[in-house]
Amino acid sequence: MPEWVRVGDDVGAVIIELGTWYFRIGYAGDDSPKLLIRNLYGVNNKGSVEQLSCKRLRKGGSLLEEQVVSTDTIASAQEHSVTPSNTLDAMNETRVQEEGLQVSEPKKTSYFTPSFESPYLFFCDQCPFDWQFYEKDWSLSELLKKDGTLSDWQAFCCLLKQALTFLCVKPEDSACMFVESERGLQRETYLQLSKIVFQELSMRATFILNHATAATFASARTTALVVCVGHKGTSVVPVVEGFSLNRATVKSNLGGEFLTRILWKYFNEYSEVIDKEKIKPHGNLDLESLKIQRLVEDIKQSVCGLWNKKEDIVNSHGVPVEIFQYESAKGQFFRISRELSWKIPFVVFQPSSLNEPPLNGLCVDFVNEDGSIENIYQTDGICDMVLNALRKCDPDVRRDLIGNILLIGCSTLFPGFTKCFEDLLLEKMSPMYRVRTISVMLPEERVFASWIGGSIVASSVTFQQFWFSREEFMRSGPELILDKLI
Repeated sequence: MPEWVRVGDDVGAVIIELGTWYFRIGYAGDDSPKLLIRNLYGVNNKGSVEQLSCKRLRKGGSLLEEQVVSTDTIASAQEHSVTPSNTLDAMNETRVQEEGLQVSEPKKTSYFTPSFESPYLFFCDQCPFDWQFYEKDWSLSELLKKDGTLSDWQAFCCLLKQALTFLCVKPEDSACMFVESERGLQRETYLQLSKIVFQELSMRATFILNHATAATFASARTTALVVCVGHKGTSVVPVVEGFSLNRATVKSNLGGEFLTRILWKYFNEYSEVIDKEKIKPHGNLDLESLKIQRLVEDIKQSVCGLWNKKEDIVNSHGVPVEIFQYESAKGQFFRISRELSWKIPFVVFQPSSLNEPPLNGLCVDFVNEDGSIENIYQTDGICDMVLNALRKCDPDVRRDLIGNILLIGCSTLFPGFTKCFEDLLLEKMSPMYRVRTISVMLPEERVFASWIGGSIVASSVTFQQFWFSREEFMRSGPELILDKLI
């Protein structure tokens, strides 16, 4: 019988939520993550940005020679599974043995920026960086794709190493729990994650938790209908007695990113403030486009909402407001009508509203990963997705699921979202059922619901027997982790 890995004083656990918008990383037992890292990584187009000085010293300590090693040399060495130190030793093989070699810190050293160990650029909210320094010659790509695969395993491994270093965590004395995104992960992703944890990081144990199950535990329940409106899509997952029902899971491509694209397209057509840039969610972004995207996201979160049409929105002087105005940090003003601010989040409930004014002239297409164009107008809204998920469940558990509907995700934070969801769902439901939405008071609890659930599960005493330990990995291989999924 394998020895259990117990998280406690000797062994700590790190919770990593692989979100489609942010990677959230923190300690097990905490109520919020410590790191928020954007689901993007940058690669220099020319292969070198920061110059790393390689100082060769005499035995007495005096400087003999200083060489400059670029990050493209390090990247090419990593492609052939050669460590940076071995690369430098190969460059000075004949003289290093006599006089020694010492590598200094890179210029502008900082966490999650290109360094000697990692030539990649990451975007962490807790570690701001100089945008002008990395303005040119950088292309950005999504690290976690919508289909549940990672685009660059080497970049992801570098990200984990830097995150653990930032958190002052020793990998050999810690366990790691991954919480998957609302889109889920592929089978090969599960296997590769276990290989990275044990072979690259040498951690004690790992586990991969379903996001809906984690959110249910965060709400102090074991049975719930989890409706997640995330960045890359929407999912409705029934959870019964702590286990997610995969056969009844319903997913859609409508999410916060699509709403951002609608608003971006609107500004491209009718605004002279934002440059005529086209959003490219499936291609490579640059830093300038990323700054515009972050600006549009902030406008969407600040101005849009599902207001009650029968009630007037008044300002501080009691005057009804029909035009919302947003001022950026650079003093630019953006004006959005009240109708448009209501129509954009309502697309999640009724995608066919894109054919109605003022959105009917934008012609926003949704491109899948394979390049095909999806007819977004025929996509089901979240209320129809809830009904489809309930039809796939056993009749005995439907009443419990309808009475415990859990709304999570960043795109559920629009004002009036919960009220609009309940009203539209009641119109479609049979009167014999009582719809009850679990209200989460703090917005952070909706955004971090899956991470909080993973933090609770990893620190629970009854869960310790489910860890996938390093001994089991060495004995049975990475396929054993598939049997431990819940």
